[in-house]
Amino acid sequence: MIRPTFLITREVAPGGLACAVKRLRPADIDRADLALRLDNERQVLTLLAGVPGVIRLLGVRSPPLSLLLEWCDGGSLDDRLRVTSVTATQWRQFARELVEVVAGCHRLGVTHRDIKPSNLLF
Repeated sequence: MIRPTFLITREVAPGGLACAVKRLRPADIDRADLALRLDNERQVLTLLAGVPGVIRLLGVRSPPLSLLLEWCDGGSLDDRLRVTSVTATQWRQFARELVEVVAGCHRLGVTHRDIKPSNLLF
């Protein structure tokens, strides 16, 4: 089994909003390469703020660097595909929405490079 690179937990952000806290795993706290990846994600999410369909960065904590992200309680596309089938109409709607989100990112010069069902959240 592959160990996830980052640890993600659900917490309550200031103001009472549920959020996902993404940070390095304790065993990786001294890995500069992973800290750089997390900081790059922070920079990209800051740039993409306001793009419809892109998860919102709600805040940052440090040290160690932790990102407070919008909580998506609908799970991932991967989760949904494991428990239910998707109709052709649902696929078309989902594809249209995904193309709009990707186009919004591209307009700002951002290419995702890892679009897959487990990274698409509802």
